[in-house]
Order: sequence, then structure tokens, then C-alpha cells
Amino acid sequence: MTTSSAISSALTTENVRIDHLSDTLGIGTTRPRLSWQAVTSAQNWHQVAYAVQALRPDGSVYGETGWVESSDSVLLPWPFAPLESRMQLSVRIRVRGSDGQESDWSA
Repeated sequence: MTTSSAISSALTTENVRIDHLSDTLGIGTTRPRLSWQAVTSAQNWHQVAYAVQALRPDGSVYGETGWVESSDSVLLPWPFAPLESRMQLSVRIRVRGSDGQESDWSA
């Protein structure tokens, strides 16, 4: 059974953007910047770490950062090798808060 406090403080990572774009077909840069929002109703919560994962169309991992100790979430530099022309990847993010709670991977 889930308590209402567990529901109210659920942590999610949403609104992942690549250079301010949500639709990134043909972005035109080899090193796009990443942004996201951590969403929770927990009081006084703040991000202390994030992880980025890039996936190929077949679901295999192209790159993964592991946990990066940082509160930053806006226009972070591309953490992997520069993208090649016509390369297709999906990017997902997860975050960790000061309370130790970790989000699932973003959509």
C-alpha cells in the first residue's frame, strides 16, 4: 500500500530539452546542450546529482555518464562524443535529491 506522503513527494524528471527543443529532428549541432526539470512536491528539495543516458534506436546504450554531482539542470554541455550527421539517439535523464531520493529515467 502506498501512503499519501509517498505519492505527494514522488520525484520525476520531466521536460527534457535538447538546445531548448522538444522535437529534435535535424538539430544541426554535434554537441547539443541538455536541460530538464525535476518535479516533486517535497519541501526544500533540491537536486544534488544527475545521470544522462543516450540510447540508439535499437535500445542499446550509446553512452552513460553515471552520477554527476551537480545541481545544474539547464543547458548542460553534451557529455558524449560529438554527434555525427544523421545519427539518431534518444536521451533520458534521472536525478538525485538532497534527501537521497532518485527519480526513474525520464521518458
